[in-house]
Amino acid sequence: MKILRVDFETYSEAPLSGADSVGVWNYANHPSTQILMMAYKLPGAKIVELWQPHLGLMPDSVLTCLKDENVILSAFNSAFERYILQFKLNTEIPASRFIDPQISARYLSMPGDLDEVSGILRLPLHLAKDKRGDQLIKLFCEPQILKKTKSREGRIYRADWTTHPEEWEAFGNYCRQDVVAEEEVSRRMEILGALPPPPFERRLWELDQKINDKGIPVDIQFVKSAYKLATRAKQEAKDAQNANTG
Repeated sequence: MKILRVDFETYSEAPLSGADSVGVWNYANHPSTQILMMAYKLPGAKIVELWQPHLGLMPDSVLTCLKDENVILSAFNSAFERYILQFKLNTEIPASRFIDPQISARYLSMPGDLDEVSGILRLPLHLAKDKRGDQLIKLFCEPQILKKTKSREGRIYRADWTTHPEEWEAFGNYCRQDVVAEEEVSRRMEILGALPPPPFERRLWELDQKINDKGIPVDIQFVKSAYKLATRAKQEAKDAQNANTG
C-alpha cells in the first residue's frame, strides 16, 4: 500500500476550538484561513519533509500522489486535512482514500487527541507529539493582540516567519513531528488489530463523513423565531414563579 502522510498548520481569524468554534467545515471554508505549512512523508520515504507556501509551490512529488487514486492519504483527524485540501488547494479527495488512526483510537475507547493517544501508547519522546504545540499554535495560527499602553494604541497583528523566525523554525519541527507521531500511532494500531478498523466500523465512518460533507438544511428564520419564543416563555414562567412564591 502506498501511503502519503500529511499534516497541515493553518492561520485563520475563525476560531476552531473552544465554545466559539465554527467547526472544521466553516473553518476550512473561511476566507481568512490560509495554509502556513504542510508536513508530509512520501510513500516509501524515510524522512518527513515540509512545504511552506511562502517559499514556493507545492512539490510535484506531492501533487502526483494527490492525483494518484492508488495512493492512500493518512492523517490524524483526517477531515481537517481533507477540507483544507478541498477549500484551499481545490483538491477534492474522497474520504474513501483516507486512513485515519483517530478512528482506530476511538474504536479502542481512546481519546481523539493525538497527544493523549501518544501518552496512552507510551510513545518515546522522539516519536510522540511535540508538547510545545499549543504555545506555537496560539502564536502563529490565531490573530495576535498588541495590548494597549499609554504610548500606543492596541491593535491586532499576525506573527509569522518574519516577526518570530526562531519560533517559526520550531513550529516547522512541530508540524513534522505530528507526522512522525501519527505514523507511529498507526503502526501500533496495526499491531493492536485496530488499523484498519473492522469493515463495518469503516463503512460507518465513511457514511459519517458523507453526512458531514452534505450537512443538514436548516430554516434559519424558523430557528430565530423559535428561540425568541422560548426566551419569552422562559421569562414569563420565571415571572409567574416569582409572583406565586414572592
